Amino acid sequence: MLAFARPYTRTLPLEPFVRIALRAARKSRWQLLNTYDRPPASRMGQHALQTFVNGTRNRLLRSLQTAIHDAYPEHAVRTSVDDVDQNSEVSWVIQPLDGISNFLRSLDDFCASVAIYEHDELQHSIVYHYLQDDEYFATRELEAMFNRNRLRVSSIGSLGQSVIAVSGSSSMSRTPKSDFHELNALLSSAAQGIRVSGSAGMDVARVAQGKLDAFVSIGTPPLAAQLASLLVTESGGFARCLELDQSEDYTPIYVAANPRIHSELQNLFGQTAT
Repeated sequence: MLAFARPYTRTLPLEPFVRIALRAARKSRWQLLNTYDRPPASRMGQHALQTFVNGTRNRLLRSLQTAIHDAYPEHAVRTSVDDVDQNSEVSWVIQPLDGISNFLRSLDDFCASVAIYEHDELQHSIVYHYLQDDEYFATRELEAMFNRNRLRVSSIGSLGQSVIAVSGSSSMSRTPKSDFHELNALLSSAAQGIRVSGSAGMDVARVAQGKLDAFVSIGTPPLAAQLASLLVTESGGFARCLELDQSEDYTPIYVAANPRIHSELQNLFGQTAT
């Protein structure tokens, strides 16, 4: 059953860029949910599935781009952090549908992730959960919010008590399988629980919310995780690639976590990287 829109009742004024990003995401919500209640992708042919995926992603991207350019026609809008326009004072980086496999199978976790860079520095992060109409947003050195509530990372101080989200196939495709399985097994033995949701943006947002204690990407971090990283730092945590072994076959490990768990993970992975 679809979640209906709720009135937006936050009392403090939103930053203008954040307000436009949320407005754009909410506008895209209905065209996406109109196709949500349908037979799952597992019943679709490969050609029909690829056509549907491309069409859905492109429609969402155009809708978001149009809403942003209507408000700020001079701003650059990109789909990759690597493409941030250094000649533009403000650049928006968009992941219009993070968790597309979940969406295709009519599972719950899929979202839009938006990051806004000013002079090449990340200043605003927004994650919008389409199905639940939930808004996560952060502004550097100001605040991180979930709807009307301030975000704070968890206070869990022991890795053995932690619940950790691990990014799945998007990382594995760029990571030697032996590295992924070795480090994933290490995490599984050290933490209380491991989760793979299929949506990196939602995982990072839930770390900021304190529902999860850490997010770990073994390999290149998914774009949505990069875009959402400010949520965790503005909620009192850390989000960064760990500086471990820097050899040629070095596998980057991206961690977003509360401070204590981040430190324990750095020690845990440091032991395996040497």
